[in-house]
Amino acid sequence: MSRGSWVVLASLLGPAVGASASPQGDLAALEPALAKDPRVLFYGGFSARPWTAAWGCSWGPSPAEQAWTIEAERPCGGKGRVLRVRYPEGTIGGPRGGMQFMSPFIRLGLLPAEHLFLRYYVRFAPDFDFVKGGKLPGLVGGEANTGGHIPNGKDGFSVRLMWRPGGRVVAYVYHPDQATQWGDDLRFRWKGKDCRFVPGQWHCVETEVALNTPGQHDGLVRGWLDNQLVLERQGLRFRDIPELKIDGFYFSTFFGGGDLSWAARKDEKADYDAFVISKERIGPAQR
Repeated sequence: MSRGSWVVLASLLGPAVGASASPQGDLAALEPALAKDPRVLFYGGFSARPWTAAWGCSWGPSPAEQAWTIEAERPCGGKGRVLRVRYPEGTIGGPRGGMQFMSPFIRLGLLPAEHLFLRYYVRFAPDFDFVKGGKLPGLVGGEANTGGHIPNGKDGFSVRLMWRPGGRVVAYVYHPDQATQWGDDLRFRWKGKDCRFVPGQWHCVETEVALNTPGQHDGLVRGWLDNQLVLERQGLRFRDIPELKIDGFYFSTFFGGGDLSWAARKDEKADYDAFVISKERIGPAQR
């Protein structure tokens, strides 16, 4: 079934696939402070066996052998299972580099939305070499445009994150008015300087996506890194039709880039945990 068909089916089913009073997802990994938080729509952890059972994947994980769970100190406190992704030496993109899966909202028990927040934690290995850059998970709509497929206002969009050289952090956005074929970088900046991921350290990243009113440029993207507001970009156009909404979560991480100058110079690893899709900002985990 195409992503467009998922949107139509969700609309037909209506409230039957809407968010329940309690969050969906991996409740075994849920942070206690979020258990009855009405803002939370979905909590993505990795305690389920198999961990994919809680994620409603329409495809992936791919390649499955490059992601596994490990017992570790979780960023939200205590020990538990977190997801470790491997990036093999010499790889860019798929099908061999990093790991990807798609979770349509209909499979997560959620309705498409016009305004949502995504929070998660990422920790790069202590000796991680960022090379020229790589992709990180985010929210998508419609055809989830990536890979040089410029949105036309009716087909889709994507708002992922990326790491850039030296660990610089950007929101990586595909929208109809993007400046290049390959999406736009919206830089995370704090006190006039670029924000950077520090290898070996858990980082809390949170993104707010508000779609525009069709016919207007009033969409926005905000970003937080470790509880600091470091990005606010207003005046964006994601869509020209009201039917196009945020309707999926895309776990997308790999080195690249379109050529081997972006490739991992050695085998690399990064850990992920505590994904939240919410109606309002959640912020870092409360220990």
